[in-house]
Amino acid sequence: MTAEASENIEKLVSILLTFSPEQMAAFVAGAREIIAQYTPKN
Repeated sequence: MTAEASENIEKLVSILLTFSPEQMAAFVAGAREIIAQYTPKN
């Protein structure tokens, strides 16, 4: 992992720590939708 990628992950985590439970649930749901779009279908 590059230093830049590590720094970006740290920034994301610091933002996520400010989320309310409802915001976190919405973020996770959105992330799951994005991941599903890029997951190969057999």
